[in-house]
Amino acid sequence: MRTINGHPADFLTVLTSLFQSKSGLFILGIVVGTLIKFLELVAYQ
Repeated sequence: MRTINGHPADFLTVLTSLFQSKSGLFILGIVVGTLIKFLELVAYQ
């Protein structure tokens, strides 16, 4: 999964560490929730 600059692997490491911590899951939930709300607002205009 490593690329030349190593960004996807770093991203995966950050994601896995987020999923392993409760506060990370909380933050992830907030981000996903706001994204969904934003997409709904854009879709209904």
